Amino acid sequence: MSTERVIEYAEEFSTSEKFQRICLFLLLGILALIINEKWYLPFINWYLDTVHCHTPLGYSGISVMWHSVFVGIPIFCAFTIGIVTIPIGYKGLVDNQFPPK
Repeated sequence: MSTERVIEYAEEFSTSEKFQRICLFLLLGILALIINEKWYLPFINWYLDTVHCHTPLGYSGISVMWHSVFVGIPIFCAFTIGIVTIPIGYKGLVDNQFPPK
């Protein structure tokens, strides 16, 4: 009596679906580059050139810039990663296994 297990894999994307996804990701990447080059970097460069002149909320512009770089960016990255990983981790704790059921 043989008990062979048949492993079922998910269906692969068709060629047209792969092409659509690649095009979508390329367009999103190009959009991110345009936003970065046209608006974000010029704003950051302007702020860095005139940081000593600004006092946002009564604080020195230089201290705000340093706190943004060394505290704000790491907290933002941790929050962004946490949004994705906390629900999966919680389900894993509830199911007592990883990956969750």
